[in-house]
Amino acid sequence: ATNNQLRTSLNPRQQATINNGRVTIQLIQGRQNFVSAGSSRPFTSGQGGAQGKQRVITCYNCKGEGHMSKQCTKPRRKRDAEWFKDKVLLNSTLTALQDDLILNVIKQHKTQVVTCTKINQDNKQVNDLLTAELARYKSQERVLNELKHDEKASTSYEYS
Repeated sequence: ATNNQLRTSLNPRQQATINNGRVTIQLIQGRQNFVSAGSSRPFTSGQGGAQGKQRVITCYNCKGEGHMSKQCTKPRRKRDAEWFKDKVLLNSTLTALQDDLILNVIKQHKTQVVTCTKINQDNKQVNDLLTAELARYKSQERVLNELKHDEKASTSYEYS
């Protein structure tokens, strides 16, 4: 393969070529064959051939088109006062966003705590009422059992 041909390893049905600073991605729809007579350019057999989309290469260093950052001739940005000012501004903005997020989470937790406290108070009140009602039922059961026992005793004395 020549230097200006790139093969995508993730998708064997695509081939990328760089020509004049533009990347052409071709979808290959058939079996890929190589001609060995002095040329290593692939051709496709099958239906339809290859369709290509062109994309422009963008340099990450200078945001220019037609070259990659390795080939960039523009020097990197100096780390001077302006650079540090931009860096501090970015960091302070990020810190402010983080602080807002933390305050929002704290506010939500406070609301949840208040809601849970109210629910717990209601549950305790219902629990106290049910405990008092259970005590009344136990007392009534004891009285009824005593009356029942007294009736049995009195009826057994009558027959003797």
